[in-house]
Amino acid sequence: MPTDEAPNEGMLWGGRITVPSTYNKDLQESWEPMLDHVKTISDSVQITNGILATLNIRPERMLAAPNPSMVATDLAERLTALGVPFREYPSVRRITSLGGV
Repeated sequence: MPTDEAPNEGMLWGGRITVPSTYNKDLQESWEPMLDHVKTISDSVQITNGILATLNIRPERMLAAPNPSMVATDLAERLTALGVPFREYPSVRRITSLGGV
């Protein structure tokens, strides 16, 4: 019996509505984790808004804060690029006196 309506997708697949064969779980199992993630993101956005609303940036303190230990990783990378063996890193004072490091 012909109809003017387009056949639904289930009818195109032999009368059954199917999901991809690689989808191997109940569709309802994905809702709870998704809602948990939405709540986590919502909470994170609220926390971030609170942080930014009360943030007090003090450039003078930022400029006064740096100390030599803050660049230890940069120094280690530079020494490695120069071919200095790791066992010689404790004598950084002698190495940095070479200049340009």
